[in-house]
Amino acid sequence: MSLKFNEKILDENLLHKKIYLNVLDKTTSIEDFINIYRFLEDENIYVLISTLNIFKNRLQDFPPIIENLIPLYKHENLHIKSLVLSILSSELNEDSVYILVSALGEKEEILYSEAINAFLNFGILSTPYLISVLIDGNAPWHKKDKAALSLSLIYENKQEELLYELTPKLTPMSENIQFTVVRSFRDIGNNKVYEYYKKNLNISSFQDRNEIKRLLKNITQKEKLKVLMKLLEKKDIGIFDNLIDILATGEENFDTVIKLEKILKSTDDNEIRSVIILIMGLFGNELSVPVLAEFLRDPDTRIRANAVDAITEIGVDYTIELIKPLLNDFDNRVRANAAKGLWKLGGLGSLNILRDMINDEDRWMRSSAAYALGEIGVMQVVEILLPALHDSDRDVQLHTIRALIKTNDNTAIEAIINVIRDKSEDQFVRKNAIICIGKSENKEGLEFLRTIISERELKGSLVETASIVLEELSFKN
Repeated sequence: MSLKFNEKILDENLLHKKIYLNVLDKTTSIEDFINIYRFLEDENIYVLISTLNIFKNRLQDFPPIIENLIPLYKHENLHIKSLVLSILSSELNEDSVYILVSALGEKEEILYSEAINAFLNFGILSTPYLISVLIDGNAPWHKKDKAALSLSLIYENKQEELLYELTPKLTPMSENIQFTVVRSFRDIGNNKVYEYYKKNLNISSFQDRNEIKRLLKNITQKEKLKVLMKLLEKKDIGIFDNLIDILATGEENFDTVIKLEKILKSTDDNEIRSVIILIMGLFGNELSVPVLAEFLRDPDTRIRANAVDAITEIGVDYTIELIKPLLNDFDNRVRANAAKGLWKLGGLGSLNILRDMINDEDRWMRSSAAYALGEIGVMQVVEILLPALHDSDRDVQLHTIRALIKTNDNTAIEAIINVIRDKSEDQFVRKNAIICIGKSENKEGLEFLRTIISERELKGSLVETASIVLEELSFKN
């Protein structure tokens, strides 16, 4: 027996639509199910998400009409776009591939991850479409990287087949395109493919600076160093090249410290000096301390703050006495870094200093204190941070939430959940609290996010944020 569809349902209240969609989700009749396409034009985000979820759940029973779903990929809601991509991965055709290839160039992980998953689902049938991205001179680097990653995963144990597929298509291409492809494979760690192309394609100069940067990967805190090096590359290419020559040796000795000191003295640019000071902290040793100590008295607050961080990073006991005077610095960041450094080096009293700072009248002092307490991250900081969850300043609240999340303390998580529930709190703060709970992967916190969705405890964008966070986490796991 067929369901009777009433056009008024499309105009009636949300409850009636929910009931009808629930019936459609369980129907076994194609004549009934076809009515679901009418809901794709609904303006209510909940109705659209529910409709797309039904399509996704019933793919085996009722394969979707792809061209009817594609317009929704232009929707501004990330969850809706993600669901569309997930459904498109059920069928390989010109329409679906066009959207999936576009999604490789998206900046949001939830979108390009769906596209990569789709191409993995299609397997080697995806090869020509992914190669077309690699050899497209107008495609951005990050899009080529995602295409290369997809190919690498598809051909994980069959690299020879991939080489056979790619080589004829790349050889006629320009050096620049060839280098882009090879770089993509190196970055994702597919060494066999990378070495093959490096050896066999006509790349005369393999961009020496990029090769040397590869040698720096063994240095302490490589991710932080990579970011700092990028800053320098944009700012001063001469200093950047000089620094690479020094760091690529991998030697921590007096000569290295002298060379780094010379670079510091060769520029008046405070931004460059502050970056190199941090690099000295990552790369240096006890020999670097006297050089860095000079910058503790620099008039530039960023340089003083970075000098404290660099000295703390080297971690020599006697540097406690160098840092102590900066606990009274007028600048919020310098003072917070000094308190954080004092804690890490085993000095006493830093928590009391940060307790005073988080109660200061100046919002920047409070914000820096919250950040520093989060970096310390021990259980003792929880009771200091809890009152700041309800600070009058949004930045202080956000730093406090991130700091409490780092402790992974159940009392802290419960307090953050109460902020999310509190309708009087700033909406932006509540959304960020949901995102932080997702990143923490705390069991109680994640259970709360599921409750938000299942019981509709909260409404609107908060539910949407919780849905996206849980979906991203599901993909990651």
